[in-house]
Amino acid sequence: MIKRLLILPIVLLMTLISCKTSETLTISVPLYPLARPTRPVLDTVPQSTSEALRVLVSNMNKLISYTEELEIHITAMDNYYGAVLDITIR
Repeated sequence: MIKRLLILPIVLLMTLISCKTSETLTISVPLYPLARPTRPVLDTVPQSTSEALRVLVSNMNKLISYTEELEIHITAMDNYYGAVLDITIR
């Protein structure tokens, strides 16, 4: 019974003695440079047809430019995370 009780401390002592500390590796990851584009505030569509067409065209232009900015942001984010993976894999 006493031999069984001594086995665990002996195994723990052996693992502590045989372990060596190694140098810590510091990885420098650059910060993400771009902020996510803000969503556009769309204008309300009035009742008159001619004014409604003007407002709808304006809203579509806002949405198209927001989509283009978002695509640029997503491409830059993809490139950034690819660079982070390259840095951490090395």
